[in-house]
Amino acid sequence: MDRHGLSSSLSAFVDGEGVLARLAALAQGRRRLTNLFHLMDLLLTEEYAGCRTPLALVARLADLRQNPPGNEEDELRMDGDHDLVTVMTAHRR
Repeated sequence: MDRHGLSSSLSAFVDGEGVLARLAALAQGRRRLTNLFHLMDLLLTEEYAGCRTPLALVARLADLRQNPPGNEEDELRMDGDHDLVTVMTAHRR
């Protein structure tokens, strides 16, 4: 992987600017962090798919906002599992 690529740049920005701590301290911090990680995943996916310049990535994200693909993986991600239902099975002998 290119050490000067998008992944390295995003990580350096997030770490250098204290983005994680700042988002976590805000109202709905977990939701905001989940959205940030999802956006970073989308950017990296687009980079690997051929968007090699910042301008191409911005254009692709603008296109995705105007024309969402409707894939399940592109939907809003859960920010935790605290609202999930736990299913347990009891076996009788």
